[in-house]
Amino acid sequence: MDIKVDSRNCGDCGKICSSSEFCSQGICVCNANLSKCTNTCIDLKTDINNCGKCGTICRANSSTTSSLSSCVNGVCSNLSLSKSCQGKLTFIRTDINNCGDCRKKCGTNQTCSNGNCICSSTGTTKLTLCSNICSNLLTDASNCGNCGTKCLTGTTCRSGVCVANSGIKICDGKSVSVTSDVNNCGECNKKCPSNESCSTSACQCNTNFTRCGKICVNTKTNKSNCGKCGNACGKGATCTNGVCTYSSDIQVSLCGNTWLFTSSDKDNCGKCGNKCGKNMRCNKGSCECLSNFVKCGSDCINTKYDNSNCGKCQNKCNSGMNCINGTCKEQIGKNLCNGNMISTISDVNNCGACGKNALLVNFVLQVNAFVQLIQATAITSV
Repeated sequence: MDIKVDSRNCGDCGKICSSSEFCSQGICVCNANLSKCTNTCIDLKTDINNCGKCGTICRANSSTTSSLSSCVNGVCSNLSLSKSCQGKLTFIRTDINNCGDCRKKCGTNQTCSNGNCICSSTGTTKLTLCSNICSNLLTDASNCGNCGTKCLTGTTCRSGVCVANSGIKICDGKSVSVTSDVNNCGECNKKCPSNESCSTSACQCNTNFTRCGKICVNTKTNKSNCGKCGNACGKGATCTNGVCTYSSDIQVSLCGNTWLFTSSDKDNCGKCGNKCGKNMRCNKGSCECLSNFVKCGSDCINTKYDNSNCGKCQNKCNSGMNCINGTCKEQIGKNLCNGNMISTISDVNNCGACGKNALLVNFVLQVNAFVQLIQATAITSV
């Protein structure tokens, strides 16, 4: 209850404004087109005791008994009691179809008084003329409390005040249903997140969505919550109908306590524990030779430089020859070391033979020379 605008509690509890008044800032004021004269709201255009202004009384012309005084548009005038309208003698002072003049018809809920169409009252309810229509300012949503004051959609005029209906609130000057509005769910400006709708004033997951933590997800397609909340699919997988699936080229197996891609894991190729050999890779669950290597028996060989498989498997080069680009050739000073042709004449790590380190050999030679020198010195001294 707002005592600043409540016509039944205007300015204080129990202070009721009359039907011709509305409450504004806690004060009962006259409705539109009415003026206050001695604490009563009067229509100065029609009231014969206050015609044009408060206290101006219209008096009948004493010389004419067939007419009475009337207030018309705020001016006193003598009005004949009767007039011939459509060939009939008509009392234009009270006839609602000929009020003040022939064919001047009063509207709905109006009566003719002193030749003026005025609003009639029903019981204790007083009607007020608003744009030529008699309205109950206590209940009319188009003229609530005052002529021209319209209530917003979703509100009702009660006791001359626009009141929001159940489930309706005024948000940013508009009436909204907080029971179903996703931008004002339960209260103004409370917006429901993505994949949610507002139902009974609360944000709820849409159909086919499940709440996982603070968000709503489709567990049929969500990789982080596949089939149920918290069930995350591994790398390379997709969630299809609530099941983590991989493409036909990808294999996943549980090896110990770890999920591994057995389609590409060199140490678990095709199945757990299946290791690919030297110069091999795991492709689609099968061990295969690396590029430039050929399968000879169980090994992957570089047939360009392998003396035992030169150019093809089991093609062995004769003694004193080396395999160069798949052909056995006499090549002094070069040997196949770890699958590569190495100059054993100049390579410090393969000096004279594969794996023979020149620095180490030189060190050993120096040590031997030093030992021999010591031994010779000892013999000479004896």
